[in-house]
Amino acid sequence: PQVALAEFLGWPDPEDAPDEKAIERAAQLFWPWYVFNWEYCALDVEEGLLQGPEDVTITELFLEKKQIDSKSLEDRFLIDANRSPFSFHEIAAINAGRTVTIRDILTGHETLVQERRGSEYLQKGDIIFGRAVQVDNVGMFLGLSPYRIPPRMKPEVIEMRKGISRSRGMLSVEGLY
Repeated sequence: PQVALAEFLGWPDPEDAPDEKAIERAAQLFWPWYVFNWEYCALDVEEGLLQGPEDVTITELFLEKKQIDSKSLEDRFLIDANRSPFSFHEIAAINAGRTVTIRDILTGHETLVQERRGSEYLQKGDIIFGRAVQVDNVGMFLGLSPYRIPPRMKPEVIEMRKGISRSRGMLSVEGLY
């Protein structure tokens, strides 16, 4: 986890490393990323510090060792969550205490998310950073920043999308990953 955390934080120099409180705040994003997105790369670590298969997520290693049951909700969740990208989502609609409809600003994809607590403090137009996963047409958040981004920042996210996609168009989910 220490190597993955360093990568997650952008390989900070020791003097620039975040304090314990900052790492705690990042935990809501880090742990889902670590399990579903992080891929070991031998080039990222000192000789002998880590060993293992490269370019494979922890979820993929787990599923490889487990006999997958396509009828199992747990297995379908792991498969759908694996390698799902984080993104910036605009709150498109809210049914307080029940659901939130989010629109991915980078891909344009809309998802109806079952969310009780978050739907009570979010407002239409807010931007959130995280990921939403759908399993059997039920959307849920899996790794969500604890901070709302004000709607006035949407042009900045769109500019970032333009820089990433090299055009004005939306990114594909694969391109975003």
